[in-house]
Amino acid sequence: MPVTIEDIARQLGTSVSTVSKALNDYSDVSSATKERILDAARELGYHPNTAARSLRAAAPTRSAWWSTIPLMWWMTIWPS
Repeated sequence: MPVTIEDIARQLGTSVSTVSKALNDYSDVSSATKERILDAARELGYHPNTAARSLRAAAPTRSAWWSTIPLMWWMTIWPS
């Protein structure tokens, strides 16, 4: 089973948010904490889940909005 940021947080006794921020190089995590988290991530064999990351970073779609326009047009032509 792959190592998650939850596993790293549990082992170090930190929050998942702190682990995430350290792995993403946020400036509000101290350098000592960041180094401790990065060491634990290497030790545990952590690798980011690229599929999950791409889903998280993807822009919201508006396909549902666009698909309702033809339906509304069709309903004006063929009233019930």
